[in-house]
Amino acid sequence: MRFDLDPRNDRLIRRMEKAIQTGTVSHAYLIEGGEQVDKEAFARTFAKGILCPKALGENCGECPICDKIDHDNMEDLLTVRRKTKTNLPIEYIRQMQAKLNVQPVGQRHIVIIADGDLMNEAAQNCLLKTLEEPPGQSVLMILSQNMEKLLPTIRSRCVKMHLEGSGIPADSETRQLAQELLDLLDEHAPYYRLKKAAEKAGKDRDSLMALLDDMEDLYRQRFGARSSSGVPLPPEDMERAVLAMEETRRKLDQGMTPRYLIKNMLLTIGG
Repeated sequence: MRFDLDPRNDRLIRRMEKAIQTGTVSHAYLIEGGEQVDKEAFARTFAKGILCPKALGENCGECPICDKIDHDNMEDLLTVRRKTKTNLPIEYIRQMQAKLNVQPVGQRHIVIIADGDLMNEAAQNCLLKTLEEPPGQSVLMILSQNMEKLLPTIRSRCVKMHLEGSGIPADSETRQLAQELLDLLDEHAPYYRLKKAAEKAGKDRDSLMALLDDMEDLYRQRFGARSSSGVPLPPEDMERAVLAMEETRRKLDQGMTPRYLIKNMLLTIGG
């Protein structure tokens, strides 16, 4: 399949292609990735691979089905999105379930639930009914920045995928800054040095979100290994860092000042 993704996802893509070609596509996928990763574009490409009649496991980009998916008017592809900045309510899930009970035009329905980790608890419990008894050959894709925000019962019923990368090259200025901040935290650098480095970040919401994606990616690579300073990275340090970054994301969504948030986050991670 044709994806514009970090090369670290190549093994995942080959696994998806094999599932399509061997007829072993699951009924539900939980697709996790940072904000800078276009998870919906990824899910749509996966949908093309499943539905495209021209080449099994591919997305030709030329047939009527691929064209309809590109133009968001494919009858059997249902996309559930928030219309406001609030959580995804139960009504949206019920509407999706009603559509799934209608016979698809083709062989199956495919559902993409954007911002899946923002479903409220009632919506998640409602979705469980569909995950437990999916109608026909339908395929559900739940997109998430942090799958831990979903109920364990949701996670256990899905094939989990994690998309690597932040949507920007690994040698970008943002990536370099993320590595600089982690090195300073490894060194237990004094606050004035952290503050100076932080002044390069947090210019606006999008740049801070990109930095958080890269920092999380670097932490994930180093978990269970040794930090750049040669000191083992204890699980409790990893947990504190992840929680601090997720709290920063949440407060960003509430409209708080990026420059304040990055400084506060570094103080929290530094302990």
